[in-house]
Amino acid sequence: MLRLGVDAGCWTNRRGYGRFTRGIITALATREDVQLTLIADRPTARALTLPPRAQLLEAPATTAASEAASASGHRPWRDLLACSLTASRARFDVFFFPSVYTYFPLFSRTPQVVALHDAIPEQLPDLVFPNWQRRLFWALKVRWALRAARRVVTVSPFAATEVRQRLGVSARRLRVLSEAPDPVFFPRPPEQVRLTCQRYRLGCPYLLYVGGFSPHKDLRTLLRAFYRLLREQPTLHLALAGDFSGDRFYTEPLAVRALQDALGIAERVHWLGYVPDEDLAALYSGAVALVLPSLGEGFGLPVVEAAACGCPVVASDRSHAADVIAATRVFPAKDDVALAATLRPFLEPAVRQAVGAQAQQEASRFQWSAVAAAAMAVFREVSP
Repeated sequence: MLRLGVDAGCWTNRRGYGRFTRGIITALATREDVQLTLIADRPTARALTLPPRAQLLEAPATTAASEAASASGHRPWRDLLACSLTASRARFDVFFFPSVYTYFPLFSRTPQVVALHDAIPEQLPDLVFPNWQRRLFWALKVRWALRAARRVVTVSPFAATEVRQRLGVSARRLRVLSEAPDPVFFPRPPEQVRLTCQRYRLGCPYLLYVGGFSPHKDLRTLLRAFYRLLREQPTLHLALAGDFSGDRFYTEPLAVRALQDALGIAERVHWLGYVPDEDLAALYSGAVALVLPSLGEGFGLPVVEAAACGCPVVASDRSHAADVIAATRVFPAKDDVALAATLRPFLEPAVRQAVGAQAQQEASRFQWSAVAAAAMAVFREVSP
């Protein structure tokens, strides 16, 4: 049986890092060939739901890792040391970091596997970091983690290519682990969709965006495309689902709001904030389409979540979402005219239903149990 230690610092993160951490840990905990131990700082340890058969080692760190490792700050050295010592004193065959975002050094010879979800910070640094200091801290952490790792895992073939090219990780050390939607994401009945929209004061029909509000997400192109569609479909709404007030990443919600005001569409744009998964599944189920205008994505977890709910996906050609779900309709990044044209056919219910059904069928092949099995194969490559 493999003795596996896992950094659970991203458990409370509300973005893709957290979803990946929770999904793969939960799937690993169901396996009988692994003895799973989570390492977490005190606030995270008290907030997480420990999966069955998993153990927990609480590090005497006083700040939640997912909050401290923010765009405007960094984790206190005392907290990093506490996590490092807690993990280093335990006996593991392999130690796994589901995200380099909350990485801490290990003072032992335990083989490390580190997940680097993408190379967007290296590709688009000015859109990810608020200043050069944060960029430097990130670069130092990533370099340290990559040097210590026996294997580096990432979430798609496209991301693997970027990691090789931008960070020089050799193909010999690099492996791909996919992502998967949580089981909560499946098509919801019209009545549940109606009640959910009513709760969020959202009118129909509506386009849906799910994610962060960082500059590289390019919500400005989405707003301009929406403005164009409103000329033809004045009853259309746009729902923006994501944490825009408490997000720890570099974000620009004020700039996005300023653009919506300048375009005169504020009454049609709905800022939903963080949406619980049960409600999010209903919103996916009722949306005209999920729109992902991002200038870069490692995987794009909302793509498979939406597809699992039978929702069509429209994404920029820089997100590579079509590599995940082939039914995705793609438009040239930053081109709001092309985005509006790509979205226009989905205003017809028959088109939406046909493409959504195809996307749902494709999404069924993504399962966290398969991700965990692939991860175990990587762990066995480096275990003594």
